[in-house]
Amino acid sequence: YSSPANPASFAADADLASHMIVAGEVDGNKQLKVYSQKPGETKNRYLVAPGLTVGGTSDRSITWTTRGTSAAAAMISGAAAVVWGRWPYLTADRVADVLLETAEDLGEPGVDDVYGRGLLRLDRAMQPQGHLVASSMSGQSITLGQTVGTLPAAAYAALQAQGLSVQYYDKYGRDFAVNASAMFAKQKEASAAQQRDGIMQEVAPRHEQTMGGMSFAWAGAAGRSEPWFKMGFAGQGWGGEVWRGSMFVPQAFTDSPVVGRFTQASGAHARLELGPGLALHGTAAFGKSVQAQDLQVMGLGLSWQAQGWTVRLDASGANAAAMGDAADRRRAWSLALEREVGSNMTLGVALHQGQRQQRLGAGFGQTSEEAGSVVLRLASRDLLSSGDRLSVSFNVPQRRTMRLSLDLPTRVDMATGAPLFERVNLTSSSREPLRLGFGYAVPLKGQRLLQLGASLDST
Repeated sequence: YSSPANPASFAADADLASHMIVAGEVDGNKQLKVYSQKPGETKNRYLVAPGLTVGGTSDRSITWTTRGTSAAAAMISGAAAVVWGRWPYLTADRVADVLLETAEDLGEPGVDDVYGRGLLRLDRAMQPQGHLVASSMSGQSITLGQTVGTLPAAAYAALQAQGLSVQYYDKYGRDFAVNASAMFAKQKEASAAQQRDGIMQEVAPRHEQTMGGMSFAWAGAAGRSEPWFKMGFAGQGWGGEVWRGSMFVPQAFTDSPVVGRFTQASGAHARLELGPGLALHGTAAFGKSVQAQDLQVMGLGLSWQAQGWTVRLDASGANAAAMGDAADRRRAWSLALEREVGSNMTLGVALHQGQRQQRLGAGFGQTSEEAGSVVLRLASRDLLSSGDRLSVSFNVPQRRTMRLSLDLPTRVDMATGAPLFERVNLTSSSREPLRLGFGYAVPLKGQRLLQLGASLDST
């Protein structure tokens, strides 16, 4: 018949259609059988399936076969039972929609008068459809692929290994378990080029000029995409400078294990002399971090100089641009001791400690991180040639500890489909590799510059 008979014909009734699927039969070549009922006015609710059923006896010999839309209807009913058994909180119309909308399109593109919605595909029906979305306790949502925060590589690996699952929901409201690490991004680490540039920043010659109370400095290296310059001014007992370029970022910032190195930066520095050899320092820096975050750092320091010795204490606070409504706040302090061991040579040691607290986006919890390092540094000028600069540094990281306090939808209420939350507390620790850095720069004739840089990690 061109249209189904009762009871399938009731699927043409708008009040009944959402709870119905009309069955048609196809053969092994996905061709509609001549004796199958046709979609007619029910084509929006029409689904085809294989109609051949084979029965057997206890000794496994075949005893009978059947064909027809009755067998196809049984196939579709079995598929509906599989879907409903996996997600028992779905309503009848939602189960029907899953099977109809995941069908394989046959015949003319879209819904047609021969195959209706197409061929039953239970494999597709069991897979997530549309965007997967997870909800927080506050009702905010994130889509799979979006992240709520960043984690150091070791903490990210620990969360992956934990095997903790978060429940995401597809367009039909069905839950799917996804590893909780999918909510986070792994922090970028300094590349070999960035490490080399960081070393070269300490040694690259800086052309300097002083006129009265004003001073100017700019980088001598060519090929920099960012302009590097500094302008200073000084008065009686005070001074300051403004600068552009990561070469001029204070080491108290860049050596900090939680503040991190800048790739682009602008900043200002002020100095107030409090007494003989004693000065108060204030610094602000703004720019891009290695992790490609917008980073804002404010620092306050106190220094004392006498008889070739320099002691400096610095404290800094930083805010990093975070994802969504998350907050990323960092604070650090450092204590540095330097000694002039020659006319153009300085030996120094610095202790750095830092903490980072991050509130995760969409209200999924928070993380805290503690890290520290000890840096030994030797700097020299005019060692092998006039105007050359040498820098040797040895970084000894302390243990880095990351604590995660997460409120995650780890389970589902199978009666209602609502997510069930639990507080998850995880702690991971790691030790960064020891790093030995070497940099050397010497000006050549014709405004040329020779730069050499290398770093060696314990790993």
